[in-house]
Amino acid sequence: MITENELRTHVEKRYRTEFWGGKYLVSPRLIERTWGDGKALLGVQPLNTRPQYYVVRVDSAWLDTKYQFKSDEIYERIDEITDAIEEEFGRAWYDDDPPQRKSGRKWPAANFECGCCWFVVHEPKTPNME
Repeated sequence: MITENELRTHVEKRYRTEFWGGKYLVSPRLIERTWGDGKALLGVQPLNTRPQYYVVRVDSAWLDTKYQFKSDEIYERIDEITDAIEEEFGRAWYDDDPPQRKSGRKWPAANFECGCCWFVVHEPKTPNME
C-alpha cells in the first residue's frame, strides 16, 4: 500500500516536456481532498496553464475501464473538483486585484477561466491504486 507521502513524492516530481513547440518544466500538484475511495487518479489541466496540471484522488467507481473515466461522473463533479483546487491553491486572479496585475499569480494558483481537460493518471501502479 502506497502512503500519502509516497504518492505526493511520485505525483509532484517535476519533469521536462515539449508542448506546442515550447519546452516546459512541469510541476504537477496533488490536491489534499479525496473523493470516494481515492483509488483512481484524475489529472485536471486548466487550459490557461497547460502543460501544468493537478492530480486528484477520486473514487475508482468513476472509471469505466482502467483507461477511461465515465464522463457523467466527471461532468457532475468537475465544478466541485475545480472549486476544491481553487480553495487549496488560490485563484490566479481575484475580482479586487489591481489593474496592473496582468499575468496573475504563478502556478500552482488555479486559472480555470477558459475551462479544463481531464485524464486518467496511470502511475503509480500499486495494488491499491490499480
